[in-house]
Order: sequence, then C-alpha cells, then structure tokens
Amino acid sequence: MGSRSFYRVFFSFTESRRHHILKTLANLALIFCGLNPSNARSEMEIENVQQLRLSAQQYLASEYRSADAARVDIKMGGPDMRMRLARCDQPITFNLQDPTNNGGNINVRASCSGTSMWTILVPAQAIVFRPVPVASRNLARGELIADDDITVEILNVSQYRQGYG
Repeated sequence: MGSRSFYRVFFSFTESRRHHILKTLANLALIFCGLNPSNARSEMEIENVQQLRLSAQQYLASEYRSADAARVDIKMGGPDMRMRLARCDQPITFNLQDPTNNGGNINVRASCSGTSMWTILVPAQAIVFRPVPVASRNLARGELIADDDITVEILNVSQYRQGYG
C-alpha cells in the first residue's frame, strides 16, 4: 500500500473541514509564538487614525495662525479610516506641504520615526483669510496713490495660487 501525499489527503476533505484544519494550524502557530489566539489582533497596537486626523488638523490651524492668518477654516480629507498603521512609540511629527503658506488643497506629511517607521500624506483643504491691502476706489493708470486710496480687507487668500500683493 503506497503512502498518500499531504496534498491529496488535505484536498480530499470538504471545504469546511479544510477551513477548520487551517484555523487550528494558525492557532497553534500563534501559541508557539507566545501569543493568545483569541486576542492576537488586540495585542497588536494600531495607531488611531481618527486621532491622527485630528492632530493634523490642529497642527494646520496653528501653522497658519502663526503665519498671520486672521481666520482659518480647515476641512480634512483622508487618511482612510480602515488604514492600520503600527502605533508610533515616538511623537508623530507633522510637516506642512504648502510652499506659499496660503492654503488651498494641501497635504500634511505625518511621520513616525520610532521603532515602526512610517510616513503618510494627509490631504486637507485650508481656507486662509488674511488682511490684504486693496484699492478703495477705481484708480487710473499713472495716478498717484494717497493713503485714503488704500484700505485693508480680510480676504480668502487660498484662492490665489500664485500669491497676492
């Protein structure tokens, strides 16, 4: 009588029996690695993506306010709430990806430089309002401008991609 291969024996079982065998083998592997199979997922520390998004929003607000913004409205995009990042054992660092510092559709780079290193871009829309000098009346070409010809208004500068002034 010849010996049968593991492959033939394994695939002769029903689908539910094969699933049960694989699940048992996976649990045994977890036990041998020193993990409890019932809470192996909970032992793995995952970064709270909602908290990461909130921290990025607070970082953006403080960055634009420190750059003389009169008002800042921030709408955060991703990251995807299903994302599973390893918990960072160091403080997460944020870096604004906005060279003009005028807002608009921007990205915030969130980085972990701890044991489990990762970097993601968090998209956001920053609507930044700043005091901007504007003409108080129509001015003709070549006309000398007096102090009362200029007023300061709080304007949305995020719509000016090439800057203003």
